[in-house]
Amino acid sequence: MARVKPQPVSRGPEEAAAESGREMIRVTVRSTGFRRYRAGLGPLTREPVTVTVTPEQLALLRADTLLIVEDA
Repeated sequence: MARVKPQPVSRGPEEAAAESGREMIRVTVRSTGFRRYRAGLGPLTREPVTVTVTPEQLALLRADTLLIVEDA
């Protein structure tokens, strides 16, 4: 009798981020007309963008007063 190899379960981005110690956040620039590059991410603009970040990147993004950082 042939054995069937179990297939990996596909995970969504939220589960993958949680397992890797990363967090999904939404980042928006407060000021108009400027693109921001922070913590190895960018360009960040007035349009909200959802990104997966490490705790170190999250701390750098939250320290920037021109960025709005929200949980995704």
